[in-house]
Amino acid sequence: MEPITPAAGLLLSLITMSVGIYFYYRPASETSAEKSSTFDKYTNSSTDRPKTPTRDSKANNNEETSEKEDPYPCGPMRVYFGSQTGTAEEFATTLVEEGQARGFDAKIVDLEDFQEEDFMEAPLNNALHMFAVATYGEGEPTDNALDFYKWLKKDVDELPETLKFCVFGLGNTQYEHFNAMGRNINKIMEKKGALRVADYGEGDDDGTMEEDFESWRDNLWPQLTKTFGGSGMSSDSSNALPKWKPSYSVRWMEATADQEKVLRMSTAARTKVIAEVVKGMSSNDPDRKIALSSQSYFVAKEARVVSNAELRKDGGTEDNGLDQDNNFGSTVQVEFDLSSCGLTYETADTLAICPENNPTVVESLCSWQDWNIDSYFLHQHASPVGQRAVRYKPLFPSPISVRDALLRYCDLTSIVRKTMLPKLAIYATSKDQQTKLLWLASTEGREAFNEEILIPGRTILEMMERFPSLKIPFVAFLEIIPRLMSRDYTISSSSVVNPNICSITCKVLRDPKENSTWETVSDSSPRMHNGICSNYLFREGSMSRVFVKKSTFKLPEDTSLPIVMIGPGTGIAPMRAFLQERKWQRETYGLDNVGETDLYFGCRRPDEDYIYEDELLSYTRDGTLTRLELGKFLFIFFYFFCTY
Repeated sequence: MEPITPAAGLLLSLITMSVGIYFYYRPASETSAEKSSTFDKYTNSSTDRPKTPTRDSKANNNEETSEKEDPYPCGPMRVYFGSQTGTAEEFATTLVEEGQARGFDAKIVDLEDFQEEDFMEAPLNNALHMFAVATYGEGEPTDNALDFYKWLKKDVDELPETLKFCVFGLGNTQYEHFNAMGRNINKIMEKKGALRVADYGEGDDDGTMEEDFESWRDNLWPQLTKTFGGSGMSSDSSNALPKWKPSYSVRWMEATADQEKVLRMSTAARTKVIAEVVKGMSSNDPDRKIALSSQSYFVAKEARVVSNAELRKDGGTEDNGLDQDNNFGSTVQVEFDLSSCGLTYETADTLAICPENNPTVVESLCSWQDWNIDSYFLHQHASPVGQRAVRYKPLFPSPISVRDALLRYCDLTSIVRKTMLPKLAIYATSKDQQTKLLWLASTEGREAFNEEILIPGRTILEMMERFPSLKIPFVAFLEIIPRLMSRDYTISSSSVVNPNICSITCKVLRDPKENSTWETVSDSSPRMHNGICSNYLFREGSMSRVFVKKSTFKLPEDTSLPIVMIGPGTGIAPMRAFLQERKWQRETYGLDNVGETDLYFGCRRPDEDYIYEDELLSYTRDGTLTRLELGKFLFIFFYFFCTY
């Protein structure tokens, strides 16, 4: 090899130096390790979201933009929701979106995060305050509305006369105290001096909730125009696509052949997220506490299913599961080992179960939408600034796979809500199908929506089958689709008899659906509505995600008092728990120290649905049950008057 000349050496040195300078100063690329560190950054306590901006900082920002055209000429608007199952929260979100489109600076607020000064002090004491509130139990506020209702009812004597409000109540006519909370808040707000600027509205969850809400909104916006100006157009989109985009982002984890490593990393990061969320819930910090509708995802524990037994004499199998009325006849008792997850319960508490969708449904959805079912992602709000609005908080634990997110957190089997249709229309690539979706969402298309979607009970998968041009980005789908809520079951076992094992009694729901013009005469296979949780339990294997809710439904402390119990069908669940405990009391305290116990149990046909027959008869023989009355008449009577 010939020696390098001085000129060549100098040239080589310059090239080497240039390359070094380039790599030193070039922008950092997102390597695999750095992508993975995204999960650590999300869960690192040193990177907590900034606290809610103060009013002073907001005022300064307003001064800087005062010279620009005001995008919200109607002023601030706060929409509060009191929700137990998530419906009121969905309605509040709809009101926020429609308010923003009409010139209001609208924001959604969980009533659990309400601030007294927002009602009593400037600038919000001169703003519009909307309420979408559900009634829970015997005319009581939902869990997240307890503090607000106490403050409104007892702690404040007078509200500013400049405070403007309107209320929509959510209830069910099968309850005695129908819409008590909506009516009470509307009455108290007005009585204490606030100005109601729109008619009070209420919906009935026994069949007309969506239509009631839509009718109220049709009158709402024209009424508000008289006070605030802006656009008073009706609640539908007037055949125009909404200006909507997802508030959250999806960050994908880099694909790798080592799936076990991906699973370990995502599980570890998700565990940190759950711990931080639970910590925020416990501290009652509004900047860290998530919405009530998402809390079950973070507090649920995996409990082992130790038994799943059929209780009916004629049901429980696919081949022989129909009763004399040609309905699916299956009622199961499922037992859980709570000691495996550290949960405890008391007799007649409620066991909340977080169900999962049918895996086949999830696989079909991913196939139609071309989503990689095994990819892992991190779900975060797009805004880096923390605020009290619930949309800035986690919707569910992540990082997680597409498969598990759809299985656990997305309601894929409920009826498509009318408010979802304009957002779906955004992602219809066919102009005709887009127009059809907007028509179904409009006031003029109300009858068509009822006939084609509401009454037949159309799900999101059926909508995709009917509108095949729908190509929805995964990040948008996660926000368009409702959250999959936990289902509550009264525990049917006694904690003093079985402290570690609790049982629930559940009817497996499988009902035929009505068809519409979408079906043809040649469609022979019936369409079915399968209860999401009951069918999950029917097929579930070894583990389920559960948590315990405390109940006030208890036996009297004085064991000598006589009790009368009434329970039709699966309504016998808490009565069975009480009977177990009543027997234990007789054995522990003596027969003379326990009062008489009567049970009225209604069933349609004793030869089919007399569940717990042997157990109940044994209680009559040993004296635990003083009186046992059984009959079809009881079932019919209590179904209409006592079930709810």
